[in-house]
Amino acid sequence: MPLEQALAQAGMPLPPVQKIGGRRADLMRGDNRPPAAIALLFSMPKGSVKVLPIGQDRGYFIVQLDSIAQGDAAKVPGLVDRLRGDLAQVAAGELSAQMERAIERDLGVRRNPQAVARVTQELRRINGGGAQ
Repeated sequence: MPLEQALAQAGMPLPPVQKIGGRRADLMRGDNRPPAAIALLFSMPKGSVKVLPIGQDRGYFIVQLDSIAQGDAAKVPGLVDRLRGDLAQVAAGELSAQMERAIERDLGVRRNPQAVARVTQELRRINGGGAQ
């Protein structure tokens, strides 16, 4: 049943349905993060409906995904190269961390939590951070 029809049958005054649309790249650009109700759309299958609490007991969003339009990365200059660079950076960090853990395991490295806590506290004291 269409969302508008379901809300009309609810038998109580509700705000009108707000339709939104856009490309993920536009909505997620830079440090701008879309509201949770919009971000939820990108993790939903076509035709599904999800309920999302607004918070502070103010009610709920009912989010319905009507359609998904596949994009074409070839039409966005530099996108593939930018993503390739981002993924390479993440992969390099992950490989480095895995290698560090493997070396520690092979050498039988053990951590002394009390010694780590004392050194951390001393470094904070020396750097003016005080004990935490």
